[in-house]
Amino acid sequence: MLKICLLSLFTSAAFCAVEGTYTGSGTDPYEKTTYTVTATFTKDKNGVYQVTWDEMEKGKKFLYKGTGLEQNGLISFVFQNAEDNTDIGIQVYKINGDTLEGRYVEFNKNLVGDEKLSRSKK
Repeated sequence: MLKICLLSLFTSAAFCAVEGTYTGSGTDPYEKTTYTVTATFTKDKNGVYQVTWDEMEKGKKFLYKGTGLEQNGLISFVFQNAEDNTDIGIQVYKINGDTLEGRYVEFNKNLVGDEKLSRSKK
């Protein structure tokens, strides 16, 4: 896989293209459980990202879809459960090379979950 990175002129951080597949885990602040996740990111010609998250929590599979934007080393998404249109929220990741470290909150709720993803090796 070709890895594309840009060095910021204002910081020493390198921002890498986020497109691709990532695996990792997160915490559900309401269930107080850990889940595993595979996330696939694509970006269109306008710089808009689409993402799908396949999550496995307590033996049950969940599919989420989201739309987002990247700016200043962060990538943010609005997301929705593909089977429950009332399960929506926002997710923000810090881009750190091949790792995405994120936090999320669901609409009309007040607990924050964490998620860490690593680019899958092809």
